[in-house]
Amino acid sequence: MNNKKEEYWNHFLNLKSFWGYKVTLKRLENIKDIIWYDNEFWSDILDRHNGKNMTPEEMKENKPELYEHCFANFAGMIYQTMIEYKIIKI
Repeated sequence: MNNKKEEYWNHFLNLKSFWGYKVTLKRLENIKDIIWYDNEFWSDILDRHNGKNMTPEEMKENKPELYEHCFANFAGMIYQTMIEYKIIKI
């Protein structure tokens, strides 16, 4: 499971569309341990979106709508967690 977490974490964090003025490397470092052990977060990415059975690249190639939805959930849940833990303010 940790290999899949790393695979999706690294893939999505390398997308330019993920980064914004509020999502910075320092803030991601602050949130990674919280996200890493969040079973709901990873259940959404790896179970609900079938990430356990394909790489992010395979998902993007074969199921582009699912990939976009998975990425949106990934980014949204990270952003929400940053707000909840007062890493960013809205």
